[in-house]
Amino acid sequence: ATVSINVKGISGVISSDTTWTLANSPYLVTDNVLVEDGVTLTIEAGVVVKFSSGLYIKNKGIITAIGTSSNKITFQSNADSPAKSDWVGIKIRSSGGSVIDGSQNYSSGSQFKYVVIKHADVGLYIYNAGLHVSYAEFDTNKYGVEIRKTDGIVIDNSTFTGNNAGVWSLEEANTGDSVSIISNTYITNNTFSNNSNGIDLMTNQRDFKNLNITKNIFTGNN
Repeated sequence: ATVSINVKGISGVISSDTTWTLANSPYLVTDNVLVEDGVTLTIEAGVVVKFSSGLYIKNKGIITAIGTSSNKITFQSNADSPAKSDWVGIKIRSSGGSVIDGSQNYSSGSQFKYVVIKHADVGLYIYNAGLHVSYAEFDTNKYGVEIRKTDGIVIDNSTFTGNNAGVWSLEEANTGDSVSIISNTYITNNTFSNNSNGIDLMTNQRDFKNLNITKNIFTGNN
């Protein structure tokens, strides 16, 4: 039988609405990718996105990554023997987040649902935005999610396994993006297992407003 392996190489700027289809999966990120402001990248259920070493997707637009319970979207290293920090991660910029409603449900913007993120340095780095993440798996990353200067983060019904920290905030910013108030954070109904730290938020260094960490399970973390 003939085995067909169809790897679509991805790099550079996505400047018009784009769909990554299951039929064309897997996709290989061969250089850094930017989703421009005002542009929607739709990733179909079941798609696998592999990253060459040291690369990232930066999102200033909308990423709609909605899998299903039986057909998740996977973001992973392309290395033969994957390890933490093989690739940088997915960076959510101020125009690239989600809007949530008063009940913490997704309203508009980017969304990550039924996704798997593994072997990244920071799986989801969220700066100056909110984001709705549900039914996600963060596995063997240095940090699963970093929140910096965020407002309206929802992380629910997700699992964090084998990360240095599942959800993390920086103590102080010596380089890169500034740190500031972290507002309206909802971390609910998740399982944190076998991480160095399940949740590691520098609450003595930051001003946290309306921080809700409820109904989570912590097991086997250091």
